[in-house]
Amino acid sequence: MLNIAQLNICSIKNKIDEIRMLLHVCKFNIFAITESHLDKSIGNIQLSIDNCRLMRKDWMNGKKGGGCIT
Repeated sequence: MLNIAQLNICSIKNKIDEIRMLLHVCKFNIFAITESHLDKSIGNIQLSIDNCRLMRKDWMNGKKGGGCIT
């Protein structure tokens, strides 16, 4: 069975611990996050989650908001 979820979070910076817990409990195969509000000042190491491979698309040209992580 393939478990997929999508969450619109309006900034991941202060929610990473909750997301780690959700992924640990629910064990999604694919988990997509929209409105991550990240830019190049936040590295992937700060977002690392055990056994997860991050693919992210930050908002371009210094605009605020937007962005996706899968």
